[in-house]
Amino acid sequence: MTAIVGIVSGGKTWMGADSCISDNNIRQSTKTPKLWRAGGYLVGAAGIGGWFAVLRRLRWPSVPSEGYMLAGFVADLLGTADQLGVELPAGKESSSDGSALVGGAGRLWYIDSDLSVDEFSETACGAGGEAARCVLSACPSGSPSSRITKALNAVAAVRWDVAGPFHLESV
Repeated sequence: MTAIVGIVSGGKTWMGADSCISDNNIRQSTKTPKLWRAGGYLVGAAGIGGWFAVLRRLRWPSVPSEGYMLAGFVADLLGTADQLGVELPAGKESSSDGSALVGGAGRLWYIDSDLSVDEFSETACGAGGEAARCVLSACPSGSPSSRITKALNAVAAVRWDVAGPFHLESV
């Protein structure tokens, strides 16, 4: 499972992610990051492998924009999924196949499994997302990197399916 944490501060978007992959019986750290740069964006993903494949192969614009995230992103996501033969939930409210944080140019968007896109100044996604949001709320001061690290460490302490090493980046 996963915890992806994002904060907008000082005109930059900061994100952190854990490295744990798990199923019902095992957990191990992966060398494949759950957080990566794509075009002018920083992308952090949680969920099933098909969701990661689609987000990694998406052609991201070089300059982040609200227009793309609110108008073109979902169409591009569905088109890429179709090309790869990956079925995404596309509006199914009960799905938990994946979620993502996408940031750039001092903006942060949460993409839910139903493909809704919402903007936040700080949030988290994945199985550890709710606990991470609680830590961010309880610890409102400090640098973005220290707050993200606190949130990831706290989540890893209470969830067996979230673990380091943690990966932090800003754009």
